[in-house]
Amino acid sequence: MDSQNAAVNALLQADKTEFVAAWVKQSGLGTVRGAQERLSAEAHKLLVGLEEGIRASGDPARFESEAWASLRDALAALSSSSAAQGVSAGDTSRFVLAIKRPLFDEFRKNYAKD
Repeated sequence: MDSQNAAVNALLQADKTEFVAAWVKQSGLGTVRGAQERLSAEAHKLLVGLEEGIRASGDPARFESEAWASLRDALAALSSSSAAQGVSAGDTSRFVLAIKRPLFDEFRKNYAKD
């Protein structure tokens, strides 16, 4: 695992419940209780896929590689289930991309002195 993947992996090993809560909040889509629980469950699945890709030393530039299969599967499942529930593609994308803020916040908190 290269140093960049190791740094992301270390951040993802922290308090996942708090991280997922920040992710769902950042998305702005979890305002309804049922939606919050569904999005939290989906976020946990995506995190598992992300962690597996990172531990397999997946190259983000080669997302089609086997290392990222679990994350691709989780994204496909999220897309299908969201569409079946009437969630727009834009809202699904907003949810997935909302991981950036809590992830960058964790980077700043843990690596600000580096």
